[in-house]
Amino acid sequence: MQRERDALAGLICQTNRWGSRLGWEFIIGTTKRNEAICLVWNGEQDSEVTSDLVERAAKEVTAAGLKLPFRIYGTSCRIANTASWRFCQIPDEILAQMPLSDGVRD
Repeated sequence: MQRERDALAGLICQTNRWGSRLGWEFIIGTTKRNEAICLVWNGEQDSEVTSDLVERAAKEVTAAGLKLPFRIYGTSCRIANTASWRFCQIPDEILAQMPLSDGVRD
């Protein structure tokens, strides 16, 4: 699972030309404005962004000294964005490039 997460983080940052930052639970990169890019990844079927995960990611972003709003990538989200963070769905094009082990795609 960690290998999938690292590969996915690399693709997201490379596609958007963001600086990469591995070694954090959520933070995978930064924008040119020093805003955090975060990722929730527990496999393709279990990577929904929840309020608990947003709170944990926000604490990590603050601890890392990065600016808000941060972007948090996941497969789905049922909570509204705020001034502090924005949900970004992991693009299907990126998931299609991943050799994922937890499910079969259509």
